[in-house]
Amino acid sequence: MDVPTTPTRAPSAGDLRPLIVHGDNLVFLRQLDPGSVNLIYIDPPFNTGKRQTRRTVHARRTSEPSASVGFGGARYERQVVARQSFADAFDDFGAFLVPRLEEAYRVLAPDGSLFVHLDPRESHYAKIWLDQIFGRASFVNEIVWAYDFGGRSRKRWSSKHDVILWFAKDPEDYTFDFDAMDRIPYMAPGLVGPEKAKRGKTPTDTWWHTIVPTSGREKTGYPTQKPLGIVERIVKVHSRPGDLVLDFFAGSGTLGEAASRCGRRAILVDVQKEAVQVMKRRLAFASPRVEVVGERPTDTAPISTPRLRGEAANDPVSLPAASGRVSVIAAAVEKYEHLQPLPGAARDAAVVRAMFETSDDLALYGGSTTILTNPTAGELRTAVLEYAATRSARGDVLVFYFSGHGCVVGETEFGFCTVDSKKSLDDAILPLSVVGFRDIVRTLAAVDVHPVFIVDACFSGAMITAAMQDSLHQNAGAAYAFLCSSYEATPSIDTGQGGAFTTALHDAARAGRSDPEGKRRPFLTLNDLSGPVQEALGRTGHPLSRCYLGPDLPPVPLVKNPAYKALCYTFSSYFNTLVDYLWNAGRPRSIKVKDIAEKVGNGAYGNHRKLSLPPWDLVEDEPKSGARRLTTRGKQYAQGKLAIPQVIEQDPETKAWRAAPDSIRVRKD
Repeated sequence: MDVPTTPTRAPSAGDLRPLIVHGDNLVFLRQLDPGSVNLIYIDPPFNTGKRQTRRTVHARRTSEPSASVGFGGARYERQVVARQSFADAFDDFGAFLVPRLEEAYRVLAPDGSLFVHLDPRESHYAKIWLDQIFGRASFVNEIVWAYDFGGRSRKRWSSKHDVILWFAKDPEDYTFDFDAMDRIPYMAPGLVGPEKAKRGKTPTDTWWHTIVPTSGREKTGYPTQKPLGIVERIVKVHSRPGDLVLDFFAGSGTLGEAASRCGRRAILVDVQKEAVQVMKRRLAFASPRVEVVGERPTDTAPISTPRLRGEAANDPVSLPAASGRVSVIAAAVEKYEHLQPLPGAARDAAVVRAMFETSDDLALYGGSTTILTNPTAGELRTAVLEYAATRSARGDVLVFYFSGHGCVVGETEFGFCTVDSKKSLDDAILPLSVVGFRDIVRTLAAVDVHPVFIVDACFSGAMITAAMQDSLHQNAGAAYAFLCSSYEATPSIDTGQGGAFTTALHDAARAGRSDPEGKRRPFLTLNDLSGPVQEALGRTGHPLSRCYLGPDLPPVPLVKNPAYKALCYTFSSYFNTLVDYLWNAGRPRSIKVKDIAEKVGNGAYGNHRKLSLPPWDLVEDEPKSGARRLTTRGKQYAQGKLAIPQVIEQDPETKAWRAAPDSIRVRKD
């Protein structure tokens, strides 16, 4: 089956959502227009002759004497919970790679560059093939990425580097933004003086950089993942904001993340189903589009993503989309008939009501939030049942919050203790008197609702044990999430001022995300909140929380981001300077990008791409040369016949550009 029937279109100017393409990269490359891509970075299979595999292993405590001994003398057994792999062997590596390199040359813009990342086994062959395709004069650098991690050989010098070949389509005219280059420390700062030492030095063609940390947040678990720092350096120096970058061996999608962080458009192509799934999860913050091209490989199943009601396949979960599809049930139990009271739960209820229902700065789902204070087991079950019974569509999301006592029941159950929960004579909580976690999961699974659990209760980490997750996968697949206040064997801290976990959650929501990436997002997801919550609990010495995000759960908005600021551009005087130069008193002309700084000024050089954004649309590329020229609108504006918005902003959902709501319109004198 050929999908789609029409060629896949590259992201339009101003649309910064990454495009993930599932299919044969050679088929896709032949659909791209000549000269349409500004930068290509590829990390093709290294032809190692092996099967590249990465395992994800979870450890759990056990009493088995044969198990490994770990921290504190405890014994642990390891379970492989995920495995990703692909074959990295070709009978004729050149026959596979050369046609794709030829297409890369064709689609590169006149001032574009190609970076090919290989290991020393194949880099010398690739250099010869690229010399033949690009011409020897187009070879600019062999970059060596050196790292010092892993085992050592006793038979030869240990191989601890990769090779990145840089070829420019035009060796006399290529993008190289020296000022965008990151700086590295001097090895002997005392020899260069304090000013130079503080500024650092520019890198050479040997880049020392660690591999992706095995336990760091950057790790996706995909085999052969490359560090973001390496790829981001290439993107910053060899492309400009708004440029189109391409990786047609995309793997884990590192180029896509680098492009999104740097304001570039990205196309990511891979034939592996696992790679597409990893990229969807990794780039969820950038709302990627996913398309299939060419004949789908026979060994891959159709890509499916759990969807919110009314949401098209592969569309991002946006604020408008989430409205009416996400509901909240929150229960806080302060007064217990048979258990110790929890005075802080009353404040937890007030905090959660503000977060989800009443706060203008935070609340998203005021009309679909149910707050239960001191419910009985029957009342809590009824709330979940009534919610489930009203679901007429598939793929909605329920945020279930609970503050109160919790208990572990056997190996595969966790109980939410309600006001009427009872204990036996020997002080054990009776299972029939609590609301079972798995009962809630099964009830929601029956109507295809994806649960997001936020639980402030002792031992709540029991919901993320391996045994519990095995049960969950049978009912909810992989579309669920947890944020729990403790591990399975640790208590949660309750005070009269509220639970430490819920207080940290509220503080994280009120602070929002003000980092360069986060402040461009109007809402916060569970992933956004989990890190700050963990840090806050660690600072105060409270038990640490646990977070688990199911790989198939869309990034669900939980609260508004109080630190949100739309990305805006203001039409400045140097824009008019460039327009005047191109208009040339009624005799329109073009200018090569490399000449803009010299002939028009540095301000125009650094911002000329912004004039192509849709609300303005004044300047465009000439199809063959790539030189900049006025559009029809640009000519009208140059003559004072067209008014344009002074300020434009990027829509946080679609990444498209639009006139800012309060912007005035300006016309050239």
